[in-house]
Amino acid sequence: MQMAINQTLAPTLNKRVIDATVVELAEAVAQIIGGAQHESQKEKKYVRGIPGIMDTFHCSRSKASQMRGSGILDAAIIEDGRIFLLDVDKALELVGRKQGGRK
Repeated sequence: MQMAINQTLAPTLNKRVIDATVVELAEAVAQIIGGAQHESQKEKKYVRGIPGIMDTFHCSRSKASQMRGSGILDAAIIEDGRIFLLDVDKALELVGRKQGGRK
């Protein structure tokens, strides 16, 4: 896990815990925890198959199959044979856009 460490905290992180003050320890812990949370937010979430589409959009199996076949979600789908994965964030973005329809 590679983290960017603030230059002001670098000397604090090299101290023994027993030699650090409470403020230095609190700043170091906040820096480490903040970095870990920041990294976890960047992870993409994928779901598998038609049941994944059903869970993501809270719809029936027939509606999920319609969405899959219509091509709306093509940019968010990664296929390998019969199995496909859906990038949830990208799918929600694609469905949110208006495409065609009545004027």
